[in-house]
Amino acid sequence: MEKEIYNQRIVDTKINVEALEQVKTNLKKFYFVGLVENQEDKLFMFNELGIKKFYERSNVSEKFFVPKDYEKTKELILSKCQFDKELYEYASKLNKEFKENNAEFDKIVTDIGIKRDEYINRVSWRFGRFIRGFRQLVYMMSSRLKDKSKFYEKIIESIKGEMGPSERKTISGEPLYVFIHIYKCAGTTINYHIHRNYNRKEFLLLYLDAPPFIQARPEIEEHLISLSDDQKDKLKVIFGHGAYYGIHRFFPNREVRYVTFLRETVSKTISHYNHGRTILKKKVASLRGIKNIERRHIIDGRILDFEEWFEYNKTLIHNHTSKFLLIQTCDNRKEYIAIDDTRPRLGCKDIGKSEMRK
Repeated sequence: MEKEIYNQRIVDTKINVEALEQVKTNLKKFYFVGLVENQEDKLFMFNELGIKKFYERSNVSEKFFVPKDYEKTKELILSKCQFDKELYEYASKLNKEFKENNAEFDKIVTDIGIKRDEYINRVSWRFGRFIRGFRQLVYMMSSRLKDKSKFYEKIIESIKGEMGPSERKTISGEPLYVFIHIYKCAGTTINYHIHRNYNRKEFLLLYLDAPPFIQARPEIEEHLISLSDDQKDKLKVIFGHGAYYGIHRFFPNREVRYVTFLRETVSKTISHYNHGRTILKKKVASLRGIKNIERRHIIDGRILDFEEWFEYNKTLIHNHTSKFLLIQTCDNRKEYIAIDDTRPRLGCKDIGKSEMRK
């Protein structure tokens, strides 16, 4: 396979009927396709992942845009996101079939739901996000120091993965879950629970904003190849925007279960806009994240309203879910993507470099 240049920016993905059928074919191979709207789907995944400590939902955006005429907004979004609408309907079909073929599903979610209600930890999400952001900042700053003291080395070692309690023994016979996190589709909530229930050797995050700061496929492949058999054996979950269908090739002796969640198209699109506006207001993101949000939401110092944003970011937002899953699930994705080498993709380690573009 031709090697991609790291940190290239994908500026367009040509989704068509043929490409959509490829995505559907690959989704059918997934162990579980959840729907954000179904609370029982999240509970089922908590059970699958062995979650024992529960927390309230995270990453809730302020409602900067609430449609005054919902039907008009719905018509606008669906007129440009026909493939996403079709894909969500297909995912709903797969979701229904999974539940029909698993007689224990209802009992599982009922039992885990009772446990969640009994033991939910109502600690502020904002405080938890602050701690993670602080640790990430320390890691970024200390990684640039030429002479690292033992103090900094200890900090770096402790924050490469957040340590949470794990009450399960790791054995090769356990399945490895690969969770492909689609933007604005419940991933942050599940990610938070993984952090708080697993120790740092049991999960691998594939985000530009979290250690080991990798999301491009070649970097992921190099990282997986570098892992020892013992390290691979300890992994329980691979999770993130960078997770892709094909990771099972690096784990020939494990059962690999692919999982993703989809969200109804109109709700997801509005949430995408409100999420960006929330970040602009509260600055609750990495420097990289804030810079990218500013590019999408601000023109000539003015914040775009929803309709302006929807049109201005059409290469990203129109049929976003279909494009994302095409890239993350299809081996021949290069046939459908356009890359702009003049707009490098920014990672945490890129912030502050002179070539960073506005």
